[in-house]
Amino acid sequence: LTAALIVKNEAAHIERCLRSIAPIADEIVVVDTGSADGTPEIIAGLGLNVKLGSFAWCNDFGAARNVALELATGDWALWIDADEELQEEGVGEVRQALIRPQFGGYYLRIINYTGDGLDTSTYTHSAMRLFQRLPGVRFEGRVHEQVIDTVKGRDLPNGNLGSASLLHYGYRPSEMEAKGKHE
Repeated sequence: LTAALIVKNEAAHIERCLRSIAPIADEIVVVDTGSADGTPEIIAGLGLNVKLGSFAWCNDFGAARNVALELATGDWALWIDADEELQEEGVGEVRQALIRPQFGGYYLRIINYTGDGLDTSTYTHSAMRLFQRLPGVRFEGRVHEQVIDTVKGRDLPNGNLGSASLLHYGYRPSEMEAKGKHE
């Protein structure tokens, strides 16, 4: 399993994210898109086996994620963002999913925190985040990129993981403002 991330200025989140996936990932690939806050240095100092790449930002999230896939060597990929963490109770279910090659991928539940401080409001959705790294499987979309299988006729089914969840902190109002996400 390769955990694949793209990052930019994620000093506040990167350690939590990487430590959440380290127990399950055989390989972690992080592609930096131009951090100025020391994110790559923090990653290097964690003592984890991380393959660090770089990408000249061109306003295309799919293109950056494809660079991470090109650096990956695992049979499966877990797409995770630096402001997310894999909940520990989902690790076993992810491991079980990896032994089912009849599936192309799996949807994971993403719990988005939408409040700051004591406000623990959330919005939950599911997205394809765990998938086989097969020829022709890639990201498409400049914004809100998606995993696409470009090989016609392969038609592997996708499943849903019931207990594996990602906690996402990037929609908290303070995070949205700090990163200018409304722009």
